[in-house]
Amino acid sequence: MFAHGYRSDQDGTGFGLSIVRHVAEAHNWDVALTEGRDGGARFEFTAVEFARGTVER
Repeated sequence: MFAHGYRSDQDGTGFGLSIVRHVAEAHNWDVALTEGRDGGARFEFTAVEFARGTVER
């Protein structure tokens, strides 16, 4: 599913989930595909750390 060029229909490019995987790996995160509670796909990211404090806008 996360392989470069994988697509499930003819309209897709096959790059989207490959990019997601590369971004996750660049941040040392893990990403997994599971079934959603109400059907469909659910993408779970683990090993994500959130910064504490405030962000100036």
